[in-house]
Amino acid sequence: RSGLANTAMVFHAGKLLCLEEGAKPWLLALPSLDTIGRFTFNDTLRHNFTAHPKVCPETGEMMFFGYGLHNVEGSDAFIHYSVASPDGDLVRTMPVSFRQPVMTHDMAITKRYSILADFPLWDMSGPTKE
Repeated sequence: RSGLANTAMVFHAGKLLCLEEGAKPWLLALPSLDTIGRFTFNDTLRHNFTAHPKVCPETGEMMFFGYGLHNVEGSDAFIHYSVASPDGDLVRTMPVSFRQPVMTHDMAITKRYSILADFPLWDMSGPTKE
């Protein structure tokens, strides 16, 4: 899935990323806004990228998660959480275990914690219901 990147943008480590829930981000050139290509932290990003990452105002780190398809080695989790350094390097990725596959829309951060809530927009383990 290529992704439309039509939901949000984030500026981090001198890069402007265009985002959507179910794919990896697109990198835009500044100031032209031309599309450069898919942004994968030098091919280290192994999962989708949320449309709502958080950048810590004190450390400059960017926290984000992704759900669904991934190729995180040794993981069978549906959700993965990652941290990028202030310089834009991917420094950590870890699986997150929820009760079931869900569409996690957003997250929160504090000085010491990242919070991913296990109350989904909808259950992703089957078809959506009307």
